[in-house]
Amino acid sequence: MLQLRLIFVFFDFYSKDLRLIRSQMGSIEEDNIIEVRGSGSSVFGDAEDNTINAYLSEGNNRIEAGTGDDLLILGRGDRLVGGDGNDSFFAGIGGDNEIDGGAGADRFWIATAQTSETANTINDFEVGIDVIGIAGLGITFDRLSLTQVESDTAIALGAQELATVSGINSNSLSENDFAFV
Repeated sequence: MLQLRLIFVFFDFYSKDLRLIRSQMGSIEEDNIIEVRGSGSSVFGDAEDNTINAYLSEGNNRIEAGTGDDLLILGRGDRLVGGDGNDSFFAGIGGDNEIDGGAGADRFWIATAQTSETANTINDFEVGIDVIGIAGLGITFDRLSLTQVESDTAIALGAQELATVSGINSNSLSENDFAFV
């Protein structure tokens, strides 16, 4: 039977102390689950497949998933780095996150049954390799607007900006770069 390790960590920037708040063992699968709360923390995954939940984050956290095929749930105002592997990022209602997928075929779910209050920024999208996903909104590609803003592409649904894709020309994105469920 595979084991699950649930880890709650907190990095105190004032004392430079990394404290393990709670660690639990279970028997679901062999992934690390890390929950990030508050602000001003640095969180690092490992070489395994990590699940990092920053949904309750208050911002200003640096979250690095490490290698592996990681799943990251976004909060508000954080910097997230997937690292090597095929990582999946799921936007929450907060927004204003800076996201780097790293090497691999990454999935950036910019809306999941709801939209973020402010747009998230994807910094290293690779056309033809990575995918931008939208789930639970019942829409298709033709409902989105892709607008060139200097060297970036803004993705919007009506008046709601969902994400900014840095360094990508809006004409280079097509329906093949998106997934809808």
